[in-house]
Amino acid sequence: MVIFYYRELGQVGEHVISVAICDDEETMVSLEKEKLLSISDDSELKIKTFTNGEVLLKKVQQEDFDIICLDIEMPNLNGMELAKRIRELGRESLLIFITNYENKVFQSLYYAPFRFIRKQYLEEELEEAYLSAKEQILQSRMVYTFEDKKIMRNISIKDILYLEVKGHWIFINTAEKQYKIRETMKEMEEQFGQYNFLRPHVSFLVNPEWVYLVGDKELLLENKISIPLSRSKKEEVKQQLAEYIDRKSVV
Repeated sequence: MVIFYYRELGQVGEHVISVAICDDEETMVSLEKEKLLSISDDSELKIKTFTNGEVLLKKVQQEDFDIICLDIEMPNLNGMELAKRIRELGRESLLIFITNYENKVFQSLYYAPFRFIRKQYLEEELEEAYLSAKEQILQSRMVYTFEDKKIMRNISIKDILYLEVKGHWIFINTAEKQYKIRETMKEMEEQFGQYNFLRPHVSFLVNPEWVYLVGDKELLLENKISIPLSRSKKEEVKQQLAEYIDRKSVV
């Protein structure tokens, strides 16, 4: 039996999302904070605000944020440079750039932002960005537990590369290890379907996050593992993968 649940994240808690807002204009900081609070539950968000990029950077060295909202045009340390420094620290926070300058969008892609928001459309675009970010964050926290040789194991869904059925066993493959459980592929497809797992072949379920290339007869994963792709499944898998990528689009 596989059980899905949210893992605990220390003091932050399982459902709480931590957000940093940085803009040199106090009014924009207040607007962004008020908007986020209006579209979330009171207990859902932990927000910290900054009007200076250097101060935020020092905080990021001490604390990890799920989401960081950055104004691109700030004195001293602007949003682009700040994003670069955040990435150099190894932080994987979802970055949301907020600016008046639409021509900065392509330059911002270098820092892998989650969204690029125009200040004049803050109301509409921040809501969509936050709700999409929330969905991705909560999904990344999902783990499942199962019994393996009388020991209960917990694995993050995002760490699963693929599942393969052999006889009456399901083999769960991560980058580090393989586990074996007594389940049917039909049951696993029903359970993992909510996380967009692909069914390229009757014997495989694949995490789309790890797919690097769709070939004529195979899916190639980022770690160069090849998964067979049935001819009858090819178009369906390509469509599902395209939809998954669209949902994660940065702009």
